Amino acid sequence: MRTQVLAVNQIRAVVARPLPAAPERSEVLVFCQFGICPLIITQEGHDAAQQGEGGNPAAMRAARGAQLGGPLDLSGEVTEYIEKVCAAAYNPQSDSVVMAVPGALLALDADDVVTVLAGDPDHGAAAEWRDGVDDEARIGNPLFLAAGGAPGVLYLTEACRKAGNNNSALRQVQLLEGSCGLQTTLIMVGCGCVVHNPRTGDLLFAGTPTSISRLLMPIGAEPVAGIRYSRTPVDGPAALLAHFTDIKALAADEHGNVFILDGGLLRVMRRGGGVQTLEWDPPSDGGFDRMVVLPDGRLALWRQGGGSLHLVELGREELGGDGWMPEDVAAGPSSSAAVATAAGGARKRQRSTASLAGDLGALLGTWCGERDGGSGGGHTGAGAATSDVVIIAGAGASGNGGGEDGGGGDARRSFPAHRAILAARCPYFRHLFAGGFADSSAPRVELPGAEPEALAAVLRHIYTGDPGDLAEGLLRPVAELADRLLLPELRDHVAARLVRSVTPGTVVDAMLWADRAGAGMEGLLRRLAAYFAAHRAEVAAQAAGGLEELVSKGSPGLLRRLLA
Repeated sequence: MRTQVLAVNQIRAVVARPLPAAPERSEVLVFCQFGICPLIITQEGHDAAQQGEGGNPAAMRAARGAQLGGPLDLSGEVTEYIEKVCAAAYNPQSDSVVMAVPGALLALDADDVVTVLAGDPDHGAAAEWRDGVDDEARIGNPLFLAAGGAPGVLYLTEACRKAGNNNSALRQVQLLEGSCGLQTTLIMVGCGCVVHNPRTGDLLFAGTPTSISRLLMPIGAEPVAGIRYSRTPVDGPAALLAHFTDIKALAADEHGNVFILDGGLLRVMRRGGGVQTLEWDPPSDGGFDRMVVLPDGRLALWRQGGGSLHLVELGREELGGDGWMPEDVAAGPSSSAAVATAAGGARKRQRSTASLAGDLGALLGTWCGERDGGSGGGHTGAGAATSDVVIIAGAGASGNGGGEDGGGGDARRSFPAHRAILAARCPYFRHLFAGGFADSSAPRVELPGAEPEALAAVLRHIYTGDPGDLAEGLLRPVAELADRLLLPELRDHVAARLVRSVTPGTVVDAMLWADRAGAGMEGLLRRLAAYFAAHRAEVAAQAAGGLEELVSKGSPGLLRRLLA
């Protein structure tokens, strides 16, 4: 395990956002004594490491360094409150960093303008928390802030004096067009740490200092790891068998690993559910109480208000070498040749992972969806034999994708599926099957307006983690359906492809579509608008009538955005 230590005075938060000038890349922001400073990742020594270690990917990753850049040039009427930020999280729907300060929630947009979302920063920590909308809401002493998975949703925890000492309130933050509402979800004991797992869509929090729970909507929670009372840390193959003693912070990577600061220990709850204590030597001035996973996979750890930022590089040896971390993380950005020359044990783990994905994919059968009511005698294969629910695509649609099917706008296609897998991998189905809805236990679930081929790709993603090769014409339907089914990882993956493929001749149509698609595509729309602003002359030259179409079909909000 390799660690780089940066001297950073009064560090309060670390968050990543898309780089405004290059949305396909990420920018890490550090909130500290100097303001909001970008963390500059350097590659010094990369070539030497590659030559000296025979291209060893671990050595190449170790060559990465980091340094603090100069503070951002902020504007807005509340920039002076940046020095009081307690927590921050990126919200892709608004393409802004949401910041919690005593008394209020603030937003930092892509142009580095700071505005008030809810509450009043003048009230400070003396404010008693109160649910409400905009300036009617009250935020007292914020602790942690995390993305919520659903469009425009975040979760805030804050010290809860009303409920007694050492308690904290978990509050849902809902961002709507020009408005922000807060609603208290539950009260918990302990530090109030919370994290969104981007792989599973779960919101995890330390319900007590010795246990981790998963939020169930509308209100409720279920235990995920640990027990209510424990004095000794214990690892386990199942998370509920593990023991924690003093949970201080949680962080999750894109592969579903959840990292846990448990007293002076750094532990990981793998995607399969086991808990392992990592071998590391914390610095003598440790006492960390904050942690986040950076876009490059490193852990950033610090103490709130402390004077150093620790960047920890995790390798296979620290994660046990037996599949605690997926192959693509352990190998890093190395070439396929490095993977091909790995040890035999690593190859076996890779085959095991591929085999599991293949087995789950086999449960889907060979269908790409069958016509409902067709003459094929029903579904066949392993998936159909074990299926306990059928998902219907195109039901109730009036031409939204049914034409591709060759059967007209009312074409319906059915997909045999499995409740357990859908609920485990997709928040939409988890809430549907667990809730008291009329169709919670129905053998058929209809998705009106969903294109069959898009649903097939989304189901492949749910079962195997890979939606398959998506044709250009399928990107928009898949992005819309992924957003509808609360799968932000897939939605953002497809949105990134849409951004990369946009041209001056197609950007107007792409913006009009993203604008119609709603709040879930807000982040994509901002990136498309930035591209349009940078290529306005080319758009006028290559897309005859494009500007007129934009004026006639664009919403007032889109036009205001482009004219700002």
